[in-house]
Amino acid sequence: MELPSIVLKAGVAFGSGAHPTTAHVLALLGALGPVHHAGRLLDVGCGAGLLAITAAKHYGFQVLATDIDANAVSYTTANATANDVADRLTVLRADGLKHPRIQHEGPFNLILVNILCEVFLPWLPRLRELLAPGGHLVLSGVLRWQQQRVQDACRMSGLVTPTVYGQGEWVALVTQQA
Repeated sequence: MELPSIVLKAGVAFGSGAHPTTAHVLALLGALGPVHHAGRLLDVGCGAGLLAITAAKHYGFQVLATDIDANAVSYTTANATANDVADRLTVLRADGLKHPRIQHEGPFNLILVNILCEVFLPWLPRLRELLAPGGHLVLSGVLRWQQQRVQDACRMSGLVTPTVYGQGEWVALVTQQA
């Protein structure tokens, strides 16, 4: 399924789409198809908002996008407006999963986490709790040599053994509740 075109100003925020981790998630958004239409999405570590905006346009999602960086929050907000999805995006400055709105807005049909796996591995039990039944968790920011560690951590957190996507040094994994 073809993804919509996006107008993006990344500035000093991460997430311009040039890195393989972001490219893998974009490919997965296209591959997941209509399973998630009219759902809710959480984008943790949204950077400039490319993934959140793409999902909002592609699926019609209501999106909660978070980042620890105030610049990223500003750029995501501006980019959502430039792409006519500001009414579907809530953007918050949050340290990981600690913001109270994350709990309030869940459960989520799709959760995107495109940050280094050392950061998200401790969050896996909480991410499983935030995931709606039948929803998908996309984990990117994983080097190929870390793949087995992430798969094992997912299983230990009550998630299905993830499917691995991507070629080269970086991979993305997709999982669901067990």
